[in-house]
Amino acid sequence: MQDDPSLSPETDSATEQDSGSNALRQQTGRQALTNIREYLHHTLNIHEGTNIADSTSGIKKDIFFEGPRVWILICSIFIASIGLNTNSTAVIIGAMLISPLMGPILGIGLAVGTNDFKLLTKALNNFAIMVVISLATATIYFLITPLKELQDELLARTRPTVLDVAVALFGGLAGIIVGSRAEKNNVVPGVAIATALMPPLCTAGYGIATANWSFFLGAFYLFLLNSVIISVSTWAVVRYLRFPLVDYVSETTQKKYKRFIYMFVLIVIIPSAILFVQVIQESIFFNRAETFITEEFNYQDCEVVQSTIIYNDTIPLIEVFLMGEFIPAGEEARLVNAMKEDYGLEKAQLKLFQSGDASKAIERYSAQVSQETRNAIIEDIYRKNEELLLSKDSLIENKNAQIRVLEDEIIRYRGDSIPFRQVQRELQVHYPNLQKFAFSRVIESDLEGHTDTIPTAMVSWNRQVSRSSRTTQQAELRDWLEVRLNLDTLRVIGY
Repeated sequence: MQDDPSLSPETDSATEQDSGSNALRQQTGRQALTNIREYLHHTLNIHEGTNIADSTSGIKKDIFFEGPRVWILICSIFIASIGLNTNSTAVIIGAMLISPLMGPILGIGLAVGTNDFKLLTKALNNFAIMVVISLATATIYFLITPLKELQDELLARTRPTVLDVAVALFGGLAGIIVGSRAEKNNVVPGVAIATALMPPLCTAGYGIATANWSFFLGAFYLFLLNSVIISVSTWAVVRYLRFPLVDYVSETTQKKYKRFIYMFVLIVIIPSAILFVQVIQESIFFNRAETFITEEFNYQDCEVVQSTIIYNDTIPLIEVFLMGEFIPAGEEARLVNAMKEDYGLEKAQLKLFQSGDASKAIERYSAQVSQETRNAIIEDIYRKNEELLLSKDSLIENKNAQIRVLEDEIIRYRGDSIPFRQVQRELQVHYPNLQKFAFSRVIESDLEGHTDTIPTAMVSWNRQVSRSSRTTQQAELRDWLEVRLNLDTLRVIGY
């Protein structure tokens, strides 16, 4: 009987080597994971350098709004309101640098995290004082400012979403983490927190000043939402860093507190989540509508001069203003069908405003569109005409065409701009031998494309006046008219 080759000493040695290699690789892998965990723990550790006593006293000191802090708050609110009113991001950031808003809100989070109910009462009272002062200051500014135009910076604070929650969350985390360090820097977390608080407060003041209650409610909800998130993030970090509790409560009571906090935060966040979904739906609608207009309205004899997209939850509206040949009814039906089936705009309504002449279209639909839309149409027509001029073969021809267009416009709009009746009465006094007088701006061409507009006066004298006297008086008349009408040159023709 022969021995099994698989049980030879060489095979046993190779198996032992493979087992040893696998064990070494596993050990190396475990060591690498351990090193990564230790590195991450060391890098992301916020326990090290924590000064709980100084942090607690610092937050408590910043809670109170009295004396200089009130005036600093008023100044920062005024500055932020000016920035919102003038649409200046730099001015708004400048207001954030001096804003003292973070004190009471961090105090609420610290009080809840340490079960300090007396501190919670003080923080809530000073939070209310801060809100009243801020709203009053912003309202006063927007009541007295002469700038009443609604800016984008104001509009951006009226529809809070979960993205605003993220700003408040990370701002609050930055505030309490830096506030818990032995070496503090209040500027950076203060700006981060003020980013989430100051603009909404000022916008709420704008809503009060203009009696725009939808603005007030949207902005004030954003402010309360951000305040709650900042306080909750402070509470979470205080618990994580194990700040000492002031009042000890049972474990059952602690669980009730946590459940209440979670439910309260959830109730506050839900509306912003709903608004965020609506914002996403609105963005999708705008993208699809713009794609529909770009891809479907490609006609040789007709072009889009302006489009307006109006989104709402019931019947969104797409308005397209066309210049050129009319689109037949069958093509309009095809566009509606393509809009609904190919672009997912089932609920949308399509309105076409079309005319062979743009000015007629504007006049025809002037009662149906806003002034802003009419201005945009005119600007778009001008831009398209300018592009057409720039497509000429040579720069000289392009300039000549522009000159001709300008001259035609000047002639059409200015016409006879001299004070004709007054000049007529003066001529009767100065030149009693003058029988007839006519004035016009004559366009003269050399038939090679060069034109010039020449002010021209035509005069007829009494037949009894000699030729030499007529020539002398005609020269005097020309000089007098140039001065009287403020003209550089004037041609006088006798007839």
